Amino acid sequence: MNAATRIAIYGTRAYDRQSLEAANDAHGFDLTFIEAPLTALSAKLATGCRVACVFVNDVVDREVLHSTHLQKRAWGSWPCAAQDTTMSI
Repeated sequence: MNAATRIAIYGTRAYDRQSLEAANDAHGFDLTFIEAPLTALSAKLATGCRVACVFVNDVVDREVLHSTHLQKRAWGSWPCAAQDTTMSI
């Protein structure tokens, strides 16, 4: 991935956005913040993004994974406040 990579980030809040933008300053990715959780209906919001990141409470089920909007995407997940690791999907 290069600096022009567009990343959809589901389930973000204002405090998430601030910290992610600060962390991204050194990398220059094109971050697309989506407040809605990831569902089969909200999957279309990642159209044009190469990567989709989900929050720990999002349900990434068969319907979501087979969404035409999210096929051939790289996936990442958010760490949970109660966890000290991040699980990649």
